[in-house]
Parts: sequence; structure tokens; C-alpha cells
Amino acid sequence: MKVASSGKGTLHPFRGALWIQWIGWVVLFVALQSCSIPQVLWIVDSLWAPVLGEEFPHQISTVERESGYRIKTVPYSYQESDRVAIEKILGEGTYSYVVLSPYVSMELEALEVRFSGVTFLCMDAPEGSPLANVRGISFDPVPTLKEALKRWERYRSTKIPPDKERKLLILGKDSLPVFQESGFMESTRNERLLVIPNGEAEEVTRKNLRRELAQPVDLLVIWAGKATALTLEILSGLENRKSVNLIGLEIHRFPGIEAYPFVVSLYKDYAGALSQILKSPSVPSQVPYSMFSP
Repeated sequence: MKVASSGKGTLHPFRGALWIQWIGWVVLFVALQSCSIPQVLWIVDSLWAPVLGEEFPHQISTVERESGYRIKTVPYSYQESDRVAIEKILGEGTYSYVVLSPYVSMELEALEVRFSGVTFLCMDAPEGSPLANVRGISFDPVPTLKEALKRWERYRSTKIPPDKERKLLILGKDSLPVFQESGFMESTRNERLLVIPNGEAEEVTRKNLRRELAQPVDLLVIWAGKATALTLEILSGLENRKSVNLIGLEIHRFPGIEAYPFVVSLYKDYAGALSQILKSPSVPSQVPYSMFSP
């Protein structure tokens, strides 16, 4: 029996078989490569999502590209159906890490016990979980505050003599030890400190802020929770605002912040923390804050 061999588009049976076999090997190779990529499951609960911000998807893509891990995000709204869905995902896949918040960690403790071969990374939580496979990851602001202070001193050296610098620290009561350790509190005559007590009435806080901000200041340091928004609101209406330099907690999220001559904003970079963990030979219990200048 003769087989046509010269017609346009005709494929010899032997060559066709080789072509199909080659495609099969390619598909198998891609599948094996896909299976070999380590995976991370990130549980994004409804309380955490606003904190992660709109830039979170882009940050995750960056971590994937830099670390070689595939990161799968799954929503969690504290419903039983969400818990069942997460249990199914964990049962069907192989994950090196599961990232979650302290709230979800408490909610899903039974799953943490069941999937003891998976390391759960509980962000924003102190170390010391009773479960060996749950690691609490806390954020340490001190190293980053020290770096922010160095950055300010370099900037100040070209603008203001050290003995003429006027510094105002507006701090929440709980943050005092952090600033004592970081070197910001020098107790000089040109340094003023306003401590915002926990639970202080807003009208009292506003009055005290107006009094302090009315005086000349070169460096304003803000680490005062809800009072941060009040501080920036009052400052925006003052004539001397264009000469004020800022260091603070998450102040880059406020509108108009780029108008100030010097700005350093510290924040908890959850995606960055995961990137650091994925690159480390062991899971650290603490990671530093990140720093951003608009």
C-alpha cells in the first residue's frame, strides 16, 4: 500500500508520531516544572485587606518574581464556608508556608493542628505559639527608625546647624520605649515632646496639637495612632508647614504629604517580610519596618 508523500500539508505517519510524542514530552516537562515550583498560600481576611492596601497584588507579583515561589491568595470573611474552602485547598495542594493574620490564626487553629507539616506564618504576632508549626512574625521599628534618623542628619547637615535644630516629637504613650531605644529622644533644649495618652478626648488632643505646632519646628516626628491624622490636618493649615520636615508612621498614605521638603514614612511591609523569609535559610521571629520617601 502506497502512502502519499508529496502533497502540500501531508504529514508522514512516522514524522507525525514523532511530533505528537515531542508535544507530549513538552507538556509533561511543563507539568513537572509547575509541580516543582514551591507554593505559598496567603489567607487575606476581611479585616486585613484594607491594611494591605491597593498595591498588594503588585507586591505579591514582585515577591513571586524575586523568590521563585508561587503565591496563591484566598479571601476569608470569617464564615464557615471560607474555612471549608481553605481546608480543601490545603488538602489538595502542597504549600511551604501559609501566611495569615493573628485573627485568622485563632479561627483556624484546628487546621493548623491538622496540617502539622505546613509552616504557618502569623504576621504581626509575637513568637511563642503552642504549636510548633506556627511562627509568630513581629515587626521591629527600631532599626528603621535609626536609619531614618541617619537620613535626616545627612539632610540636615546641608540645611540646619545641629545646635539650631528644633525638633518636636508627637508620640503615643506606648511608643515611648521605641523612641528611647532608637536615639530620637536626646532631651536637648531644642527638643519638645508631646505624649498622647491612650483614650484622650479628641478635643483635648486637638488643643494640645495646635499649641505645639504653632511654635517653630524643623523636624516633626509623628507616631501617635489616630492623632497622626489630626496632626497632619492641623499642620496643613499652618503657614510654616513648607519648612517642616517629617518622619512618621505610615504618613505617606496621607494626601499632600509630598509637599513637605523631607519625608520619611515607616510602615509594615507584609509582602516584603514574606520575601525576606522566603530568601532566608530559617524563619526569623522579627523583621524590620520598611521605609518610604515620596
